[in-house]
Amino acid sequence: MAMLDKRLKRMEERIIKIVPGKEQPGSSPNITRAVLKPSIPGTGSVSSKTGSKKRPAEEAFGPDLENWANGPVKSKLDGVDKPTSLQIQEAEENKLFLAGLDALPSKEIQEHLAEVFFENIYGQAYHLLHKPSYMRKL
Repeated sequence: MAMLDKRLKRMEERIIKIVPGKEQPGSSPNITRAVLKPSIPGTGSVSSKTGSKKRPAEEAFGPDLENWANGPVKSKLDGVDKPTSLQIQEAEENKLFLAGLDALPSKEIQEHLAEVFFENIYGQAYHLLHKPSYMRKL
C-alpha cells in the first residue's frame, strides 16, 4: 500500500513539473494530493464520535475493568489444571526422553567429543550444528 502511495505521489510530482504555471488553476501549494490510504474507522470527526453506537471501555466495564486489571495473579500449578490425556502424553514423552540415559557416556566424555567434533568441522563452509547452542543443551 505504501509502495502504491509513493508511486502515485511521484507521478503527481512529475505532472506538476510538466504542466506550465499558466495552465495551473492556482499556485502549486493549493493542489490537492491523492490519498490512497483510507481513513481508519473510528477516527473520524467529533460529530461522528457522538453518533457512534459503540461505548468506550471505561463506560462499558467501569470499575469491573479496574478490579480485573489490579486483581491477584492466579498462577497455574503443574498438573493441577491439565487434563489427564495431556498428563499421560507428557509422561510418555518424558519416558522416551530418559529411556537411553543409562547408555550414554559420562558428561565429561560427551563434552570432550563435542569439542573435538567442532574443532574438526570448524573450517567447513556449512555447519550443521551451532556450537554455542549445542554446548548449552549438552
